[in-house]
Amino acid sequence: MQPNFWQWTGEDEQRLRFYQQFIQPGDLVYDVGANVGNRTKVFLKLRAKVVAFEPQQDCADYLEKIERLLKKQQNFTLVKKALGRSEGEGTMRLGQASVLSTLSEEWIERVNQSGRFSQHQWQANQPVQIITLDQAMQQFGRPTFIKVDVEGYEYEVLSGLSTPVNYISIEFAAENIQSTLNCIDYIHSLSPDVVFQISLAESMQFDFTSWVSAQQVKQSLADLVSRDRLAWGDVYMRC
Repeated sequence: MQPNFWQWTGEDEQRLRFYQQFIQPGDLVYDVGANVGNRTKVFLKLRAKVVAFEPQQDCADYLEKIERLLKKQQNFTLVKKALGRSEGEGTMRLGQASVLSTLSEEWIERVNQSGRFSQHQWQANQPVQIITLDQAMQQFGRPTFIKVDVEGYEYEVLSGLSTPVNYISIEFAAENIQSTLNCIDYIHSLSPDVVFQISLAESMQFDFTSWVSAQQVKQSLADLVSRDRLAWGDVYMRC
């Protein structure tokens, strides 16, 4: 059963208050791994122009209906493709829950081994088209904010970006932390002055009192996962 995109909840309001520090009216936002739009709806409420990337067929079909209803506003574009390090084709493993579908076989193996999703099954595959962030920017423009939530495929997504943008968020999980550290190093290589924050789970709060360096955030993540092997959340990058 799909959620009601038009219903506004307390969680939506909390997300809005958090994301408004990054997004101003008229800003372009990329929602990479949009799923059924629980972040897209917040970005639209902030009066951003949103490009949602969602290759998973069921989710994309749902968002396509939203796109048709919003078309007259010209502030929402759906792209039924995945993002990666190079243009081509890939295979998405479809989870029993759509939020756990992924292009990363390694991520599936790790979250099964950790016990986080040991009861979950990925029993179907779907071919997907892949483009890069650079290609997306050529078509849609340079975003102010990129949200990336792709179940372990974040590094591949960022590898398709050759120039920094103002803000980026990526999901992290303790089991796949090396991929997150690779993301941090990669963005630091594009923008040496980049600074970072962490938000744990769905807290919609920053873990640090101020933005920190690449080395500091990497050490904090290492300390975190040594204490909690199932820690997860998002890393925020300000370039």
